[in-house]
Amino acid sequence: MKEDLRGKFIGQSDYEIYTWAYKKYWQKCSKDYLVYLGGEGGKLMKPGIADFGMYKKAFFTDASTNPADTLEYRFAKRLFREMKPLSIVMGWHSYRKDKEAQQVALASSYALRVEGLHTLPNMSFNTQIGLTPGYKFKNNHNIKSGKKYIPENKVYLACIQTDCLGLGAWTEPGRGDIPYAWEVTMNWVWLAPAMLQFFYDESTPNDYFIGSLSGPGYMYPKSIPMEYLPDVVDKAYELMQKLDLNSFEIMEHTNYWESGGLDDDVPKEIVDVYYDRMPGAIGFANGYRPAHTFAVRDGVPFISFDYYLSENRNEDEAAADIQELANLNAKRPYFCLLHIREFGHIERVKRILAKLGPDFELVPLDVFFKYAGNAPTFTTRYGKR
Repeated sequence: MKEDLRGKFIGQSDYEIYTWAYKKYWQKCSKDYLVYLGGEGGKLMKPGIADFGMYKKAFFTDASTNPADTLEYRFAKRLFREMKPLSIVMGWHSYRKDKEAQQVALASSYALRVEGLHTLPNMSFNTQIGLTPGYKFKNNHNIKSGKKYIPENKVYLACIQTDCLGLGAWTEPGRGDIPYAWEVTMNWVWLAPAMLQFFYDESTPNDYFIGSLSGPGYMYPKSIPMEYLPDVVDKAYELMQKLDLNSFEIMEHTNYWESGGLDDDVPKEIVDVYYDRMPGAIGFANGYRPAHTFAVRDGVPFISFDYYLSENRNEDEAAADIQELANLNAKRPYFCLLHIREFGHIERVKRILAKLGPDFELVPLDVFFKYAGNAPTFTTRYGKR
């Protein structure tokens, strides 16, 4: 027996327990991995990621990242500060303590990348299962070398299913029927390579993979210190090249939970870094809700989502929303990028798009980017720092 903890923590706060654990075990723990056993909170716990944390000798916590929780917030900052830059925060925050954007923003401020799924099981096993010998990741590209991509006077749509692979529509009916883009959990290329191979092997010609999310993991670019941002983007681009990806998605929610902080836009100096450090990218998507950052450089567009399709939105109303966006953006071609919430199924998306007229055309995301880069009708606009 190493330690008998029975009855030791009765009546103590989370902060007191974590402080005891920090003093006793922190120096023995990895500084490459930190595991949050959060999620549901309270007496309910679904610690699927716990085995991986033990395998990596990680420190475990669910310390609040809400500044209002003064003691736990300071404790979380201390943990983040003492991790190595670009190390991994696995698991998920506690829904009863703080908000997603608070945890990711704080982690990003120390250049830490979040891999946020506390229920992910058996990773201590899956991380040790390699690729099939000689296997190369191959995306389903639609751009043909030498072909010119000149859009017509239409409304062009492209769909991105967010929240990465495996959480939503991948196993539901309809996949493969229409062009669809999927976020790739890029760290899986080394965290769980055989799992990622499974998705690539299952993909259809209509399944197009994109890099995400803001960095080599889930991060917010405005929170990342500028001295670390080039290294963050370089690491993301390195993973993209291994996974045969040439499109990348950015999400910015640094101020999401602050009063008046509904700002998904990205400042020019940050957009510059993505353009400079991802020279092979053919396009960038931005946002979660609709955002307003748009640019094009040397035929490579930076386009924000114009529509967020919730799984709860009435289908007729969703079709009317998209039609209204087309009416408001009267200049053609109009490029309307759709964010499909992870719980929205493809059959439902097909029904919504079928309600639109002949002037609307759904195209693969890489074709969408090529069209937009060759005939941009949007106004260049950046967010504020």
